[in-house]
Amino acid sequence: MPKKAAPKTRAKKTKDDILTAAVRTLCREPAAGVTVEEVAREAGSAKGLVHYHFKTKDRLFAAAASRIWADRADNWHEALAATDPKQAIDASWQLLANESRTGVATASASLAVEQGEVTVQAVKEASAAFAKCLAASIEALFSRIGLTAAVPPGELGALLAAVVAGFGHQLDAGMPPTGLEAGYAAFWAGLLSLGTPA
Repeated sequence: MPKKAAPKTRAKKTKDDILTAAVRTLCREPAAGVTVEEVAREAGSAKGLVHYHFKTKDRLFAAAASRIWADRADNWHEALAATDPKQAIDASWQLLANESRTGVATASASLAVEQGEVTVQAVKEASAAFAKCLAASIEALFSRIGLTAAVPPGELGALLAAVVAGFGHQLDAGMPPTGLEAGYAAFWAGLLSLGTPA
């Protein structure tokens, strides 16, 4: 006879399922329109369980923001890990287009304008960590191609984070991807010109 999951394990799974449901819901619609009831329905659990695990909608959104930006950081680090700069740029463009297609860009943008105190703090911390990850990825890419950044890598990470947000907004607004892709490539040409031979 199979063993039942321990209560702590079940509770952890339920909490994770609710958080995953919140992320999925936020990727479909702006945060301002998302309700706890909707997240509970998406998770297949009772509204009371959402409140039990996260206490408030603000804390739920804060947890969702942390997960979204952490996943984005992992994905961008992987995309920029190619040895060849063109492959890294192409992979990062595909990732950017995919973030728009899947709603990740919309979720990030809508969470960034939420007013809840806990969400605001989580977004601030998560977006700073995202920019720091981008800075490390850019620095590693420069190193692989024999360059050293002429400006602090942290500034390059913050710049790329802003560019990612801007292009994400434009893709979400229905701008033609071809023109945007050319602009994104031009941005990278400028970014790479900030490197000097190591």
